[in-house]
Amino acid sequence: MQQMVNTMLEGEIEDFLSEGRAAGKVNKRNGRTSKRVVSEFGPLDIATPRDRNGDFEPELIGKRQKSLTSGLDDQILALYAQGNSIEDVRRLLADIYGISISSGSIS
Repeated sequence: MQQMVNTMLEGEIEDFLSEGRAAGKVNKRNGRTSKRVVSEFGPLDIATPRDRNGDFEPELIGKRQKSLTSGLDDQILALYAQGNSIEDVRRLLADIYGISISSGSIS
């Protein structure tokens, strides 16, 4: 779960920086900030990526957010609400974020 969340955050900053480059903005990565968040799977040590301009606001886990339940869980529930099966959700997470997670962990 921890690896999945960190991979998703890396994807978020890549998209953020790509959009900025397309708009002509100069911005680059600037390391990571470590924090511990609580999830239904227990505490997770997260490495939130940063940008030099300080403009990046992660959507999955906000800057001062200490609980994962309102981010990823809501996204997974939204996928269920759209009629996706557990296997569909697993495949979507693998395709979008490049992570492998068992169907049992999702349910």
